[in-house]
Amino acid sequence: MEKIMPEAWRCPCLENASKATEASITSDEIASYLGNLLAQTSFGNHERESLIRCQMYHMQIMGVISEPELITDKDLEWIAGKYVEIRDMVKPVTGYIMPSGSVPATMMHIICAKTRFLARYVYLMIANENKKCAPLLEFVNMLSNYYFYFAIWLNEQAGIDNSLYKSFSQLRK
Repeated sequence: MEKIMPEAWRCPCLENASKATEASITSDEIASYLGNLLAQTSFGNHERESLIRCQMYHMQIMGVISEPELITDKDLEWIAGKYVEIRDMVKPVTGYIMPSGSVPATMMHIICAKTRFLARYVYLMIANENKKCAPLLEFVNMLSNYYFYFAIWLNEQAGIDNSLYKSFSQLRK
């Protein structure tokens, strides 16, 4: 006998979910993680304002599905500048870094990983669903890069060495 799902258990929002919808939900999750990090960690005004702005960008990304101009080249320039700024503040990365260390750094590694996941949805949204949101993919990738170096910076600020999983030369072997 064939099992039939009761009508009350059906979820039409999942049956017709697009990559754009998944990108929106993932961005909301990342904004929540950032809110959690901000609530539990003391930051200087500069870092706090930057993370709040990133959180607001994730909220904007939720609306890019219907309003593509919510993320602009000017926004991309801002996050690229933040990425370069924080990358230049830490020791050079010579390989794959373990997502560990302080609690805030570990949370930022989670945020980075989720943002990489978001980038995959954005790519599929653009490629498969013909969504036009010009700088969004590059913007999300820059956010992820910024979060990665922010995690490294958090560990360094806490006096914790970032654990190297393997150097780039070890990975090539």
